[in-house]
Amino acid sequence: MQRSAQRAKSRPAGIGCCRKASAQVRASDGLQLSSAPTIFQMPKIELQVGSSCARSSGSSQPRRQPNVFGKALTRVSRLPGQCRGISMFQLSIAALVFATLFAGAALYISLVEHPARLGLADGPLLAQWQPSYRRALPVQSGLSVLGGVAGLIVAYLSADWRWLAGSVLLLANWPFTLFLIMPVNKRLMAMPESEAGAESRAMLVQWGNLHNVRSALGAATTLLFAWALAAAG
Repeated sequence: MQRSAQRAKSRPAGIGCCRKASAQVRASDGLQLSSAPTIFQMPKIELQVGSSCARSSGSSQPRRQPNVFGKALTRVSRLPGQCRGISMFQLSIAALVFATLFAGAALYISLVEHPARLGLADGPLLAQWQPSYRRALPVQSGLSVLGGVAGLIVAYLSADWRWLAGSVLLLANWPFTLFLIMPVNKRLMAMPESEAGAESRAMLVQWGNLHNVRSALGAATTLLFAWALAAAG
């Protein structure tokens, strides 16, 4: 009886120990299972974060670098032959054409038209000069401005003194006309044909001599522009 009682007492204790051990094992397994995702997931999260940062840092590097438009602007700014999409060669041709047209028109008046009309009588001489002056004024003034401005742009881009000198000579027609020729022009334009005589003829001769200076300025500009363009070619 005593042995059976001892066995009965020992069984619950063993079972209890086993149950406690199994509970501890299960608890430890549960801890391991519950902690296992955290142990293996944290490195994954860190790797994903690290890879995303690497991707973001890799994608941000091209943004920090100059874009294609910025590189193009840098290259264009380094090239002296570019000016708002128009090449320096085209501007050079335009400046030479404008200067040549101005010089050709001025030389035609000096060599052909004005000497021919001086052979007319005083009245017809004045009557022929007045409409001719009205028509020639916008043409020659416009060609002077266009050729001078184009030449100044080319001079700035190429740093060639010949373009600068030619542009200054061509634009000098404006102050020369305003201060020296314009007083004579106003007196001739205000004079009616009936009052034409020796005075009007003398003023027309003076006007022709002054106009020869404009022809010389246009011819000198054309030669300088042609010289600079030939040297650059």
